[in-house]
Amino acid sequence: MKNFIVEPVICIYMFVSSMETPLVQQYIYRRLWEETTNTTFIDNDTISHCELNQSNPAFLKQQEVQEKASLFSMKKELCSAILSILMAFILVANGDRCGRKWSLSLPLVGSLLGSTFLGFMSYFSLYLPLLFALSFVTGLFGGMATFLGGAFSYVVDLSENERQKTVRIAVVDLIFGLLSGLGGVASGYILKRIGFTWTFATASLLQVVNIVYVTCCLDETVKISGCQPHSLREGIKDTFSGVWLLFKLSSCRKRATIILLLCVFMTYLFTMFGGFSLYTLYELNAPLCWNAVYIGYGSAVSTSVSLTGFLGLLLLYRCLGDACLVCIGIISYVGGAVMAAFANTTLLMFLGEFCTGPMPCRSYLLLFI
Repeated sequence: MKNFIVEPVICIYMFVSSMETPLVQQYIYRRLWEETTNTTFIDNDTISHCELNQSNPAFLKQQEVQEKASLFSMKKELCSAILSILMAFILVANGDRCGRKWSLSLPLVGSLLGSTFLGFMSYFSLYLPLLFALSFVTGLFGGMATFLGGAFSYVVDLSENERQKTVRIAVVDLIFGLLSGLGGVASGYILKRIGFTWTFATASLLQVVNIVYVTCCLDETVKISGCQPHSLREGIKDTFSGVWLLFKLSSCRKRATIILLLCVFMTYLFTMFGGFSLYTLYELNAPLCWNAVYIGYGSAVSTSVSLTGFLGLLLLYRCLGDACLVCIGIISYVGGAVMAAFANTTLLMFLGEFCTGPMPCRSYLLLFI
């Protein structure tokens, strides 16, 4: 009996990714804090490392650590962002010939390698810049961009008509949001209970379960043919021939539209994934001074809008075009980012993160492309 239920894979992957993202930023911050100040980082419900008095020398140290952590995170993201998008382009584009499971399994393997290495790093306090090499390696496996493309392509293959496709895409986006929120809430409590090492070990175990499910239980939605070329030249030619024909056979207006959509999608991914890492660093310091639990709640709030986005899709897609839905999501993200930039209270930050939540615009951008 064939099994085409891909939702469990999406659930586990998004839970692990949303749980790890704030933890990695906090780990980087704590390591740089200890290296810069030669003091132990303190984080609990009664004692805060955060200094609010700007005339205190500790406040300047705090700002220095935040600046170092921001630059470190930016370099780390750049090591994987461009490479992961390129790999996503190659792997997802070959899905019609090689099958969709490659676009699902390779990011899972990369995530497993990343979680395992992070566990060893936190246990043995390894050299922190090794994270650059880790980002490069995980980028070779495609990362989130490839998994997004593979998951949505898999779901679209199972859809019989446009209506069913719209509803299933909305359901998948709802799963993305809810499991991301659950992972964000869990991250703070799990970190306080078992620490970084065992949290990353738990993430590795969950990804092993995911890999076994995709490899042994999940069936292909496309017939695999011609996936093994006779030479590297033929492989490159097969990979890009479909894209070349798409541009060659299209009108000038359609080519311009495709290029614009690709630019919008890549810009959205850069700002979303890169921006959320800076949110954690901003929340750790004045004026918010959040601990791990509050950071987890903030991550959950930023994804809870997927529930309202799902309901909004069911109501609005009948009377609004796909482009309007995409614009609503992007405008919401921009407004939330501006609000978060000037937030000086917990309530304002929660509101800003709620507005910057992943509205289903990414799903429709993928469908356009």
